[in-house]
Amino acid sequence: MGLASTLWRTADLAFARGDIDEVEAALQEARSVLGETQRERWIANTLSGLAEVALLRGDTGRASALLADARERYAARDDAVGVANIEERLRGLAKASAKGGKAAPDRTSPTAMTKGEDHESDHFPVLGEATVQELREAVQGEILTPADDGYLEASRIWNGAHDDRRPALIVRCSGRRT
Repeated sequence: MGLASTLWRTADLAFARGDIDEVEAALQEARSVLGETQRERWIANTLSGLAEVALLRGDTGRASALLADARERYAARDDAVGVANIEERLRGLAKASAKGGKAAPDRTSPTAMTKGEDHESDHFPVLGEATVQELREAVQGEILTPADDGYLEASRIWNGAHDDRRPALIVRCSGRRT
């Protein structure tokens, strides 16, 4: 799976540079490489990234189809967190479509940009969705990103000097997957 991880990182770097064509090419190649492996979670993660590219290109129909495929692959592996994340994205697409608007891409995939709740200034790149997915597969427990329910509550820290800051992700590890 080293090649798929490398391709995900290539996509993350291309996203940081704003090169959507390179992002899509890297993710398409990762999808091709993973197709023979039957690693459903990895394939689902790649499909999710491709859906975000489709959204950036304004193709909500393709994004919805890719997310639906990703949801089925997460479900095949009994990945409730993966299914829930995809269903949330699909609900967002449906809402935007019902309002006649354009759905916004999920900024956690392939690369997240965040600093507290102020998304207008001081952006900095953080972990890409591919890296988060690798972590989800490596540990038991909950992993929360800024797009997840419960993230804001979990990200509140005791030290008031850092109220304007939020972590890229929160890991509530309960063990290592074997």
